[in-house]
Amino acid sequence: MPERTEPVPIAMPLWGIYALESQHAPSFRMGLSQHDFLEIFLVFSGTGTFQINRELIACKPHDVVLVPP
Repeated sequence: MPERTEPVPIAMPLWGIYALESQHAPSFRMGLSQHDFLEIFLVFSGTGTFQINRELIACKPHDVVLVPP
């Protein structure tokens, strides 16, 4: 799978579950975003940081990160 440099657009289906696998380039940076649904991220490899509200959350392989609506 090619590495991503831009975020994937999310189109929530009527049944309310959207599953996606994505691999990002080391230089990937996503701007701040907000959704009206819960997001669950499972980190398979690499490391990164989520900013949830004003808190920075580091992640590594096998971490699960819950991002509230």
